[in-house]
Amino acid sequence: MRALFTLEACLRHIVLLLMLLPMATFAAQPRKRPADHVRGKEIWERSCWQCHGKEARGDGPAAADLAVDVPDLRGNLAGSRQKELVDAILHGRSAMPAFSEELDIYDARKILVYLRRLEEESSKPDEPAPTPPTIPADDEPAEDPPSPEK
Repeated sequence: MRALFTLEACLRHIVLLLMLLPMATFAAQPRKRPADHVRGKEIWERSCWQCHGKEARGDGPAAADLAVDVPDLRGNLAGSRQKELVDAILHGRSAMPAFSEELDIYDARKILVYLRRLEEESSKPDEPAPTPPTIPADDEPAEDPPSPEK
């Protein structure tokens, strides 16, 4: 009578399990969600820029067709106004439509995070170009590098 579980069969199963275990572990790991400003930019580009413009200046392509001016949002994103701005995004204001059917409060906040990031990036002073190293003229002696101390 042949043994049901031979040593060789057990070893094959163990090797197979060891080979499959890393794949199962990798598949079970949750995907990393995008940063808030990245998600906010995605929402902005899908729902907001047409009226407010790429840089939130109120100069989007659809703004010209509106009866009212679209506000320039730059400089109007103070932290104390967050609730007011979230409410405007979700429930609309003046000619601005409500987006509560497609966005929740967290998405509205992510839009504000993106706009603050956009505002910070646009307010950074331009960095001066690095100064190139000076090359001595032909008649000037080049500086000798410092000699190593003993």
